[in-house]
Order: sequence, then C-alpha cells, then structure tokens
Amino acid sequence: PSQQTRYGYIYIIKNAAWPDWCKIGLTTTSPEHRLSSYQTGAPFRDYYVRFSKESSDVTVDEASVHKALIGLNYESNSEWFKIPCTDAITIINRIVR
Repeated sequence: PSQQTRYGYIYIIKNAAWPDWCKIGLTTTSPEHRLSSYQTGAPFRDYYVRFSKESSDVTVDEASVHKALIGLNYESNSEWFKIPCTDAITIINRIVR
C-alpha cells in the first residue's frame, strides 16, 4: 500500500556534545514541538533546531535526503549524520522543494 502524503518539516537538530553530528528528521507538527521530545532525555536540555524547511511530503523528502547523504558517504547512525550543518542545509535545499 502507498503511504499517505504528509505535509510537515524536514529539520536539523544539533547538540553541542556532538558538534560534528546533525540529526536530520521529519515532523508533521513543528520542529520545536519535535525538539521537546529530545529534551526529556537530555539533562541539560541542550538540543536545538539548527534548520527546518517546509515539505509537502515529509516521508519522501526525508528518505531522499538520507539516501543522498549515505550516497555521498557521510557517516551515519540512524537519523544522525556526521556532516557540517552548512552541507546538510545545502543538500536539504536541493531536494526539498
């Protein structure tokens, strides 16, 4: 079965404890709302939204961004990628229209 098209945001979340890593994910609410779920597991509440972009189909766009980053050989661990944020933003902006 095909997945339903969902409007939302592709976002980058950062944490100073891992300066070389960016979490690239999706949310159908708001990036700030999604961020709150990360803060519950962080004693210093030090995650922050570095970037977000509206998407008319977050499921397809997130998968495309992840596939592009893996194809470019960026180290990854699930939705976390070892990439400079400026590079991740460039790739997101190229894919998410």
